[in-house]
Amino acid sequence: MNNQEGKKTNAVYGMSVILLKIIKELQPNYIAAAFDKKAPTFRHIEYQEYKAGRKKMPDELSQQFPIAKELLRAFNVGIYEIEGYEADDIIGTMSKKFEEEGFEIYILTGDRDSLQLVTNLTKVLITKKELQMLKPMI
Repeated sequence: MNNQEGKKTNAVYGMSVILLKIIKELQPNYIAAAFDKKAPTFRHIEYQEYKAGRKKMPDELSQQFPIAKELLRAFNVGIYEIEGYEADDIIGTMSKKFEEEGFEIYILTGDRDSLQLVTNLTKVLITKKELQMLKPMI
């Protein structure tokens, strides 16, 4: 999938389909999105081999981030990025903070590491490549 300029848009399309599904089915009061910054995190500074074996993100995906953020802003979704921290750190911190205030939290991610955040108030929805979501993991 490409736009008029020939840039890939498949990830943005997938994100928009899932976002619309979440809004329709869960009817959340608030939605936030977290992104990694390119700067090294505190883990990279402490341990040079952190994620050393992990594949680099494909350029086709990273080039879609500005469009994805533009889409999120159009939906009035808060975007959070903090230099020195991963998106996972932001998600974990936010879920714990809002859970302490009594909010029910749904984390939508493709990262099964987020399952460690599951509690009575925090559910994790794991996305699949086929644009489907698994039932909340409890």
